[in-house]
Amino acid sequence: METPLKTKKKYPGFFFRCTEAEKARYQVLAKSQGMELSKLIRHRLAGDQPLKDYTREEAFFQQLNLLTREMSYIGHNINQVTTALHQINNSQKIEAGEFALILSELKRYNDLRDQLSYQLQKAFF
Repeated sequence: METPLKTKKKYPGFFFRCTEAEKARYQVLAKSQGMELSKLIRHRLAGDQPLKDYTREEAFFQQLNLLTREMSYIGHNINQVTTALHQINNSQKIEAGEFALILSELKRYNDLRDQLSYQLQKAFF
């Protein structure tokens, strides 16, 4: 007695012709969306919502990350300058009025940095 072979379930196929350049463009688009080419085509043919361009989103968040890192560096530098100014002021090597002016500028920079940080947090988190 013969044992029946398991047959692989086949789905009906759909084929269409396109140029090599079109195929390459579709493959790049599918890859940028994080999906297989067949899924991209089914999605588009079904008229579903437009797909998100994750490459743009990724680039945006990379730039946002760089911006926040730079803001952090600037904040550290401002804090170091403030500490140095206090040491200079305590050793009487700077006039009181000049010291107050520099401190008010540093406070303004810190306030602007904090405002920008708040706006970024509000917009993205």
